[in-house]
Amino acid sequence: MLNGMWQAGTDVCVRTVAGRFYHRAAGAWLDATQDYSPFEVAVACRLHAQATAALRLGRIDTPRFQASRVLRIAASPQPWGVARDASKASVDFPGPLAPRAVFKATLAFARRALVPWGPATHDLYHRAFRQRVAALLMVANRLAVVAANNNNDDDRAGT
Repeated sequence: MLNGMWQAGTDVCVRTVAGRFYHRAAGAWLDATQDYSPFEVAVACRLHAQATAALRLGRIDTPRFQASRVLRIAASPQPWGVARDASKASVDFPGPLAPRAVFKATLAFARRALVPWGPATHDLYHRAFRQRVAALLMVANRLAVVAANNNNDDDRAGT
């Protein structure tokens, strides 16, 4: 995804610029994450607060259909969340492994974000979605009250 982003007004891609300026680790990361969604990039970079804000604003969405991949990225102790697998075995990222607490927090965040809507995940959804949920809950409550009133009327009519 990031490899296809072009610098404004030029024919130079981000990957090429990384190579020109000897940022081999950045270039390797771009190669390893080229098919990541914006949410996966945020998880890989351990950007919990930023990802939460982007989710709340509706700027990114969670790729629920790829939950196992997101969880693998979140659980990776490798720098920038790039999992070592057969397709990326040649990538050697510099730097220390992420502290255990960091990737545990990342994994907990990713698990929470991948769960369908519920009261515990309400804050991860954008405003329009939260408003629709509130309206739906009000309608459900009203229907329950009407049904209860109808049952009470039936009980009184039957006695």
